[in-house]
Amino acid sequence: MRAMRTLIAVLVSCSAVPAFGFGKPENSKVESSAKLDGANVQLTFKVLANEGHVVTLDAPWKLTLKTHDGLTFAQAAFSKKDMKEELPGWIVASTAASKATGDVSWELAAFICTKDKTSCYREVHEGKTNWQTAETKTK
Repeated sequence: MRAMRTLIAVLVSCSAVPAFGFGKPENSKVESSAKLDGANVQLTFKVLANEGHVVTLDAPWKLTLKTHDGLTFAQAAFSKKDMKEELPGWIVASTAASKATGDVSWELAAFICTKDKTSCYREVHEGKTNWQTAETKTK
């Protein structure tokens, strides 16, 4: 009986692994861009599901601006309530830049499902977006 309980616990924990988002994202990608908006820099983060998958908003999403040299933001962590669901993603504006160019490193957690919604995955993306005050540049 104890062996059966151990086996069940192992199977349950293994079946939950996709929901934790270990490893490199395989079912989606993030397009990030920066553009000048007056004296401010506006960053856009858009999640795109790969073929055969869809974005799901039925789970918690999160965006964290890890470093943002030369830019100041009112907050550095954003939740699902802060996102633009129609994008899906975030549009974040800085205050005036203190230098002419820089990078913003970020981490974004999104949820992606197969089109039939039989499997869903938490995917954690990390990236860096270059910004400059003279012209838009996307990475």
